[in-house]
Amino acid sequence: GFSARFIHEDLEADRSSGFGLDLGITYLPKNQPFTIAASILHLGRMDALDKVGSSLPREIRLGASYKRDRVLLSAEYRIPRFGSNGALIGGEVRPAPVLSLRAGYQSGHDTRSLSYGLGFTRRNWRIDYAFTPSDLGFDDSHRVTVGIR
Repeated sequence: GFSARFIHEDLEADRSSGFGLDLGITYLPKNQPFTIAASILHLGRMDALDKVGSSLPREIRLGASYKRDRVLLSAEYRIPRFGSNGALIGGEVRPAPVLSLRAGYQSGHDTRSLSYGLGFTRRNWRIDYAFTPSDLGFDDSHRVTVGIR
């Protein structure tokens, strides 16, 4: 799959625009409980802002997941162009068809490592909440996502 985006930035009198592209591939073996995937994110470039052009923060991700009954386990390794490499591991348990409980760990990041969340699914609606406490005294992060399939 792929996604493309137009990016625009205004900084006082300076303006810059550009395009970004993400590419990914997923392998789902028939009748197997695991999935393998790879992606490259943020291909593209921004126009000059204050006479300096910039590349997007390219990143390669490799991952795998295992799903059995009401349990999902996943692992991912990311290789960013800038910054530290890191591993992400997580799990999800569905105690009821409408409820998902999640937890995860991320290495290679200075300000966060653990995260927790839950999700509700009803027909084609989905509401997800994630909480990530900060490790270095910054504010904690709360994220709410609403989706329709």
